[in-house]
Amino acid sequence: MANSETLSLHQQAEKLQEWRDGFQAVYVIATGVQTGFFDQFAAHPQGLTAQELAQRTACHAPYVAIWCASAYRYHLLDADNGRHVLAPPVNSLLAG
Repeated sequence: MANSETLSLHQQAEKLQEWRDGFQAVYVIATGVQTGFFDQFAAHPQGLTAQELAQRTACHAPYVAIWCASAYRYHLLDADNGRHVLAPPVNSLLAG
């Protein structure tokens, strides 16, 4: 029988999910910095579609669309009328 210091299987699964989400968020941030995605968004405060971002960075459009969706999930981007814009704190932290 498990004591109070032993995590249940459910608690272990939650911890693993938190770790995985954190790792994925770091990957999304690193990719955005390396590709210049954040800089492009900072230079275009009116926002960009995934297609526009792909064209400006010469990256594969489907990949960029997935990246934008992931960045939105992790609150790095906001969406406004089909365009993605930097979330307020991200502009000062990651762009430039």
